[in-house]
This record gives sequence, structure tokens and C-alpha cells, in this order.
Amino acid sequence: MRYTVIDQVTSGQNLGKSIYTSEGKVLLRQGAALTDRIIHKLKDMGISAIYIEDERFSDVEVEDIVSDETKRDTLSVLNQSIQCVQANKDLDMESVNKTANQIIQELLANKHAILNLTDIRTRNNDLFIHSLNVTIMSLLMAVNLGYNNEEMLKLAIGAMFHDVGKVVTTDMLDKVTLKKYADELEEHTWRGYHYLRKKPEIGAVSAHIALQHHEYLDGSGTPRGLTESDIHPNAKIVAITNYYDNLVSQVGEGKGMLPHEACEEVMGLANIRFDHDLVWQFLRTIAAYPNGITVRLSSNEYAIVVRQNKGLPQRPVVRIFEMVNNDFSKVNVREIDLAKETTLFIEEVLEK
Repeated sequence: MRYTVIDQVTSGQNLGKSIYTSEGKVLLRQGAALTDRIIHKLKDMGISAIYIEDERFSDVEVEDIVSDETKRDTLSVLNQSIQCVQANKDLDMESVNKTANQIIQELLANKHAILNLTDIRTRNNDLFIHSLNVTIMSLLMAVNLGYNNEEMLKLAIGAMFHDVGKVVTTDMLDKVTLKKYADELEEHTWRGYHYLRKKPEIGAVSAHIALQHHEYLDGSGTPRGLTESDIHPNAKIVAITNYYDNLVSQVGEGKGMLPHEACEEVMGLANIRFDHDLVWQFLRTIAAYPNGITVRLSSNEYAIVVRQNKGLPQRPVVRIFEMVNNDFSKVNVREIDLAKETTLFIEEVLEK
């Protein structure tokens, strides 16, 4: 498969990776034939890029370290949970814990993998895809940091509900909270915290993630301008993953950055907004150049990223197609492992 901007997709091509609704149901299945009407509909939904099937790259797979089934289950649970919040009903914590533990177990089995964030966002599923991505990225960091299962579960629940304040309205909060904390409730972090802290099944650690995930080491964050020693370690993790995912998101409040651009921005904020060691842990788990994207090398050759080098996310394996004597019917194919070809670099990603 190959990743391409939606404006370059033409009728007759086939979808390379399924697209899901906010409920975790399949909106458009992998392999579906793309028509002009479908392409137009995808654009209207806010989708700017997709994976398509390409016989030249039929062996290129996007490594999913969390299965599609678990992702669908998590999206469904998140959607149901938000509906419970909006209806002021109790959360189904059995389902929340079950899906969180499933993600944890799959990450433990794939802890050395590099994460390709490849789920396609729409305007309707953005909040849920964002919460899913932040949860997976945060837990993958926790696995590599040696968290035990209990610690990871607290982190998972906090990450899943870190943005719950965006759907909490003041009339969902009790009168004591409304009176005592009225000045705070303009911030979604405070609304999320005050909502979650009244849920004994959630726990204080998870509630503080919702409160502190926009706090930064240098005191420039919100809502309280905390500095390094006052921020919970789990909130420091979610601060990084939340910031990164907002950078790469193409919809909502996202910046629409490419992964390598977002990685560079996060790297530049180490020891300023984010803990240096946590940033290092984060960057070694994220594919700066995901499988299937087109790049231009420092040799001025064009290539497709086909595989990742574990531990070296900045140096993937790429595949180059070269015409012989300008004849499109004659092509030489070669692969270059950038981890071995140390004088060769990726100069540009050709997806915008």
C-alpha cells in the first residue's frame, strides 16, 4: 500500500486501509473501489490523505502494534463513555478496564515495535481517534519505562479520558463544585478533573492526568502554571503524546504537520516544556517516516518508505523505482537501508 493526499486519488483506485466511524464501525473497508463520489465524500468529511493499494508496494504493510479489533472496541467504548458523560450516567468501567487491559497486553507483546499512527480521522471521529492515539502512545512509553500493570491501567484510563472536559458542561457538575470552583470551569482541564474526581472508580491519578496534561515543566502551561516537580509523572507522559497528536491531526484543532515535523517540534521542546528522558523514550517509539509515504532523498532520488528499523525511527528502509533509458515499461527496483547508508538522508516528504 501507499499513503497519498486525497487530491491525488483517482476513481478506480482501491482503499489500502479501512476507515472507521466514531463508534468503531467500518465506514469504508480496505479494498473498496474509490469512485469520484466516494472521494468527494471523504473530502467533505475532513479527510486529507488515505492509504491506497498499489501493486508496486503490495508487500508494504503498516505495522499495527494494536490490532484493528482492539482499536474498534476502544473506539466503541470511548463513544459509549462520552454518551454516558453527556447523559450524566455512570460509566461502564468494566468495558473501559477490559479494553484498556487489552491494549496493554498487545503492547507488552510488541514493546519493541515502532508505532505508525495510520488511522484516518474524520471530523466526527477525531476526538475518539485522538484519545485512542494518546492512550496507545502513552502506554507504549510506559511499557518501555517498566511500568507494572496496575500503573499502566491508571495511565490508560487517564489517557482515555484526558479530554473528557471538552464534553462536560457545567450543569453536569454538582452545586458545591459550581459554587466553589466557578472561576476555574472555563478550562476543559478543570471541568474534566472535577467530573472525574467524583467518580471513585476512576481514581485520583487518572483524574489528575485530565487536569495536568497541558502543564509544562517551565511553568508556561495551563491551568495552574505548574513546574516540573509539581506535575504528576503520568501527566508528563500524556502532555507529550497529546501535544504530538494535536500536531499531526489534519482536522479539528490539529496543525496538520507531517510526523517528522512533529517529532522535530517535540524534540525542540525537551527540557523546556517536556522532560528530556520522556521525549527520548517517545521519539524512539514513533515512526518519523511511516510506511507507505513518498520521500525525496539527499541523492535527489524519490522513494517509498517500506520498512522501519527498530530503535532507529529516523532511518527507515526505502524503495526506489528507476526507469531504464526513460522507458516506463522498464524499471529497476532497489532498496536502501538508511540505517546502513549513513551518508544518505531524507530531505523531503512529498505528501502535502
